[in-house]
Amino acid sequence: MLKNDPYIIGISGPTGSGKTFITKQLAEKFRNHNFSVEIISTDDFYRDLSHLTFDERTKVNYDDPDSIDFGEFNDVLKRINQGEKVTINQYDFKTHTRINKQRTFNVANIIIVEGIFAFTDEEVLRNYSLTIFVELDSDLRIIRRIDRDYKERGRSFNSVVNQYTTTVKLTQELHVLRDKTKADLIIYGNKNQLRIVELIFRGIVGLAD
Repeated sequence: MLKNDPYIIGISGPTGSGKTFITKQLAEKFRNHNFSVEIISTDDFYRDLSHLTFDERTKVNYDDPDSIDFGEFNDVLKRINQGEKVTINQYDFKTHTRINKQRTFNVANIIIVEGIFAFTDEEVLRNYSLTIFVELDSDLRIIRRIDRDYKERGRSFNSVVNQYTTTVKLTQELHVLRDKTKADLIIYGNKNQLRIVELIFRGIVGLAD
């Protein structure tokens, strides 16, 4: 069984690779076996850009690591690791600002941290008990990205495509894909994901086949 509590799992990979699906399935698996689970996204730590005009905010490259407040990110993980509940201001994707609504991270048996920048910062990396990188063919990833940003983040089709071709594709190659070398485990987002989740779960809790 688990020896470290909390057990922090980092899940990274390029946009649209299937990180969020794997995260949700893994969380459900642990909860079904009476483990408490907290999910943290790197998206929670985008910097507040309220000092810029909205037009200026729309031109920022949010797929560059500089858009993330790694100091706050690392501080939250450290404090959770020490058994402390942490609260931050929530990030709003439609306005690109931190809003007056709080997001609380609770202490749990299992902490799952997912996002394209989950492995970028070396200080953040030290908090993880296990690191998992999710890969997927680039054509499938852009389709998933368009679908997500259009449905969940209020973006137009043209704005999503323009953002991908001008900033996302290059920064994924420069920053995210190279983080694969930091992973303990590499999986593929178009394989049998439920089987993958089962194997990860068994490996963590020490169950025999």
